[in-house]
Amino acid sequence: MKKTLFTLFLSGFILPSIVLAIDLKESKFTQVVNQVEVITATDKSSDKSTRPATVNDTFKMPDVLRTGPASRAELVAADSTITRVGANTIFSFDPANRTIDLQQGSLLFHSPHGKGGGIIQTATAVASVLGTTIIVSCTSDGGFKLLDLEGETEIRFLNGLKQQLEPGQMTFILPGGNQRAPIIVFRLDTQTQGSTLVNGFDQPLPSLPLINAQIINQLKLIQNLQATDTGLQVGGSATGNSVEAISGAGTPDTIVQSINNAAAATATPTSPQMALQTDASITSSTLDSSQVYFQNTDITADPNNSLSSYPGNPYDGFFGLNIAVNTPTIDLSSYTAQLPYNFFDIVAWNNLDFQGSAIFTGLSPTDALYLSAGNQLSIATGSTLEADFGLFDLAAFQPIILNNVTLLDTVGNIEIDSTSGITLNGGSTVTGLSSATVHAAGAVNISGSAVVASDPAAGTVDITSDTGSITVGSGTTAIPNASYISGNSVTLTAGDGILLDGTGTGPGVLTGVGTAATLTMTAVNTDTVQNADLSSFPNVNMTAHTINLQNVSFGALSTVNLTSFFGLLAPSPNSGATSLPGYVNFISGVTYGGQPAQNFVNPATTTGIFIH
Repeated sequence: MKKTLFTLFLSGFILPSIVLAIDLKESKFTQVVNQVEVITATDKSSDKSTRPATVNDTFKMPDVLRTGPASRAELVAADSTITRVGANTIFSFDPANRTIDLQQGSLLFHSPHGKGGGIIQTATAVASVLGTTIIVSCTSDGGFKLLDLEGETEIRFLNGLKQQLEPGQMTFILPGGNQRAPIIVFRLDTQTQGSTLVNGFDQPLPSLPLINAQIINQLKLIQNLQATDTGLQVGGSATGNSVEAISGAGTPDTIVQSINNAAAATATPTSPQMALQTDASITSSTLDSSQVYFQNTDITADPNNSLSSYPGNPYDGFFGLNIAVNTPTIDLSSYTAQLPYNFFDIVAWNNLDFQGSAIFTGLSPTDALYLSAGNQLSIATGSTLEADFGLFDLAAFQPIILNNVTLLDTVGNIEIDSTSGITLNGGSTVTGLSSATVHAAGAVNISGSAVVASDPAAGTVDITSDTGSITVGSGTTAIPNASYISGNSVTLTAGDGILLDGTGTGPGVLTGVGTAATLTMTAVNTDTVQNADLSSFPNVNMTAHTINLQNVSFGALSTVNLTSFFGLLAPSPNSGATSLPGYVNFISGVTYGGQPAQNFVNPATTTGIFIH
């Protein structure tokens, strides 16, 4: 995948986010590092007595928690809300109105999705916040910074105004709590790598896969046009239209101004950030040169030096706020000599809309083409997008839904990425010669469609859902076998469960190509395969808490590894018995070489069915 297109670097603030799903009357300490103290509510006025916090100790509201230098703590509530407290922090919760009272320091929160919102208040600022994973940190003027790591965050100010943050965006809640400050994009990967609040605890954050998915997507897009990247740190104060920035010497000598969106919309593009604020269309094989920029020329010549301070991670190509494409051919050959990093971007900050079929030509077989949408990627039903490059990559933040759409790379690799979910239906096909990759943070649904790596010797298919499920069903379509996945190596990985249903699809939903074809399925919860012929795979590996198989055929002399929680075959295999959680379940019709599969479990030979 392509390196980052993001440039704002907030090196002085490396913290993760909050999901304010707060109904917190008490939490339990799960980890305590160095000096962490609890001040009881009755001791908040005078003669304050404290007690050291210990693991498994209960923190009851409205007691106050205080940490010292180089100290931190993690608390977990009954609803699985996680609170991580940084150094030199003082805070408490008010369960009556779900308020976080942050007197000083920084906090990280994570709550299960959909648990609700809450009120954050400091000495002089207050706002209602609804988010998924966010971070707050007090500022010197009595306000606080708010960062969004994954999912949308909504801020409601005291005067009723609202403000939305996307992953990788931050803003200030100003003193008084009734005025919005500029939104600034920060580097998610840089901010999380060195953060002890993200990585300094024994147990990983449950939302870390979601954060990682946002990092992957952020590395492909330029999300923010309202701040310049000078290598400065974001300072501790802001106004309604500016944010303080700190130089490398620690001097608050620069103010990063927000851009007036109305003026920018009518301005003539002079740099990629301006181009990304202007709608564009592609209606002929030649691109409008006023929307094309290259890192080694235009960006380094930018008078504000706003887009060139992350060496080795540039972006080159065509930019627009919304981009509409309506031409059968797009020829990129005139730009090959200008590509210093062997890839070409077509980037829409908002929506990228293909109104019909398009063939991309002109790049070399080792080059890459990235089509990226900050919001929606739309491709008209019945269309084909084709390239003959080393990599053909399509990415969007919103769900990607393809209906009878063909995506094809005839010489290399093809990849679809969404920070939400991906749906292929109505006879859609995703085909690459070397590999075909479908990656989503949420659910992946393939109905009456196909994902194929056509190289018979080494073609790989990789389908991943970071936190959701993968479903491959039959559907009705003219594609052979209805829904199917075909390749020499096929890997499916799901943060939830996998369902492969070959009902009515003939030979099966999965086809192994080559004499050493391998199928690997890994899910957190359940691997379910039904009505599928897997005999074309000499090697099959399935891992999940529970594995359910019904009407599944394994090939003779194949090696099948089935790993479940208990590592045992459920009683009464092939009898129609109900699935037992944690076991490998041969519900009915499971065969190996045409014989009952239970007769080939854990043999002394190297082939057969091995249950772990």
